[in-house]
Amino acid sequence: MNSRDKEEHIARLLKKCWIYEGRISPTAFSLRPGISETYVSVLRESHPSFKADALKIVKGKHGSFYATLSADELERKKDTTEKEKVTYEVRNVDNHTYKSHAGIYIAINGHHIIGGEPFGQFTKEKEVSEGRILIDIGKTLARMAEKNIKVLS
Repeated sequence: MNSRDKEEHIARLLKKCWIYEGRISPTAFSLRPGISETYVSVLRESHPSFKADALKIVKGKHGSFYATLSADELERKKDTTEKEKVTYEVRNVDNHTYKSHAGIYIAINGHHIIGGEPFGQFTKEKEVSEGRILIDIGKTLARMAEKNIKVLS
């Protein structure tokens, strides 16, 4: 992210179907294939417009849940899943509607992945299960996020 604080946290708003008994579903961090999504949408929690942006997204529903992750911890994380190197990058996303908007960009072996597009050509193992890697990535992000679930008030 451009000029962010080392302690900055990013927030993923959670749909009710993504959270059960304090556990977050890996699908909460999926790249949507229908729109060829290039990043997982998040909000910068420390941004002055965070609360207003979040309330716009949840249509004013106070009591909605969100989970936060340390942007720095996420970017330092070096995952290996099915022998593939997975890295994460948090960047501001220019969005005129939500000023605190940012995105988690996911790369496999240095190549950014896009929802719905095959990435097997970037893997070391040619018989790799792309679906399994995506589930593992979702689980990693969900486990990190469920350490800090909050309620939007």
